[in-house]
Amino acid sequence: MAADPPDPPVVLEPQVFAFAVSLKFLKVPFSSANGAKVTSYKVIRCRIDKPDECVTFTSLEHHFVDSGNALEYTDEKNVAVPLLANTGYSYKISAKNKAGYSLEAVKQVKTMKHTPSHARLCPKNDLKTKINKMHQYDSTIYWNMPQYSNGWDIEGYNIKVYKVVDVGAGCHLQNPLSTKLDLYINTNKLSNPLDATVSFDYEYTIHDLQPGGIFCVSIRAKNKLGYSLSTLSSTVSIFTGKAPPSPICNITYKGSSLSPRQRRTQLKIGFQSPHNNQAKISNYSIAIREQQFSSFTLIATISIGEVGYVVSHLKSSENWKFQGSTVYELDLRATNSEGTSLCCNYPNCSFYNIATDPADVPNRVTNVNITTIWGTGFNISWNEPYDGDASIEKYLIQTTKKNCASSCIKTNTIVRQPNNYFEGGVIQHFTNYLRANTDYTTSIVAMNKVGCSRDLS
Repeated sequence: MAADPPDPPVVLEPQVFAFAVSLKFLKVPFSSANGAKVTSYKVIRCRIDKPDECVTFTSLEHHFVDSGNALEYTDEKNVAVPLLANTGYSYKISAKNKAGYSLEAVKQVKTMKHTPSHARLCPKNDLKTKINKMHQYDSTIYWNMPQYSNGWDIEGYNIKVYKVVDVGAGCHLQNPLSTKLDLYINTNKLSNPLDATVSFDYEYTIHDLQPGGIFCVSIRAKNKLGYSLSTLSSTVSIFTGKAPPSPICNITYKGSSLSPRQRRTQLKIGFQSPHNNQAKISNYSIAIREQQFSSFTLIATISIGEVGYVVSHLKSSENWKFQGSTVYELDLRATNSEGTSLCCNYPNCSFYNIATDPADVPNRVTNVNITTIWGTGFNISWNEPYDGDASIEKYLIQTTKKNCASSCIKTNTIVRQPNNYFEGGVIQHFTNYLRANTDYTTSIVAMNKVGCSRDLS
């Protein structure tokens, strides 16, 4: 009598992991072998979502563990078609005798979810740090890709930089004071180290770290299932050193404490002392200019050491004369042992704009005297009047012929430089090319950028 294929084996409940499935099934006894002894077993594993993606294992070719009345086989990822995490599979198990294979016993499973292992950062002493022109720190970090990607390709990395009080037992255990950077970068956009002596897979430069701080950097790898954990070896600490003070940007006008006249010719400002960046501030300087794009003039150096708030009362001096109806730009800097702060919003510097109150026209010219007369002219002098808090730009001297019908007025113009003005000072001038033996009257008008003095002299 001919034998028939055996009955299918009885499959027990498998143990399922992210990248392994441990199968166990009972051997087919002779009583169920249908007249011929079972000689081997076959396991076919197929993806449920891709039924054509299958791999076959047999007890004659693969390591099936004999545990008495049962056989065990562990399907792992290190085969031609590896297992993937969080994926459904169908296992078809059959027994074989000389008549052929039995019907298949089917068991469906779904592997567990899993994220990649952590990225390995370079040790702290391999970290490269340099200071840049912005008085902030740049730091280049290096790391290797994870030892295990756990069945999925690494798609990218999350780079997180945060400030801490202390490193303690490791950056991965510290609570951030503030976050400097939280960035995701695709793997294909990362750079390999330019330095051939650096034996790491990737590098990234973190810009503009604040001096005098402690920062932690965490690198987490990402695959299709999520991010790896942040561990001791996937984090690194950065200590930034001393630097020049931070820029002075928060300036306040204090003009309400000045009189109306003072507000035309003086400025009063206050500002918060900037961050000293781990080196005490020794002094503050104030420079000024009237026209945009012209050079600044230093008008004050405040050597009071480091204080929380600074108030400065700026007045006219030999270096600078304030005028009414004028807009000024102020450039404030702080200095410590490491250097001088940069301008506010460097490199696109912005300066503090402040305007004096509106000026007035000059007062009437006084003490006009004719000192010498000759045939065709005369010498004249006068005292410079109050300029209305806007420098007198010129004087107009009008000499008028008496009882004249035409061509009666001769006008001379005297141009004044702002630095030459002195209220009450004497100015002398001569008028010539007049007609001899003729009566004339003369008047003097002072002019500034607001207008002419109201009364003729």
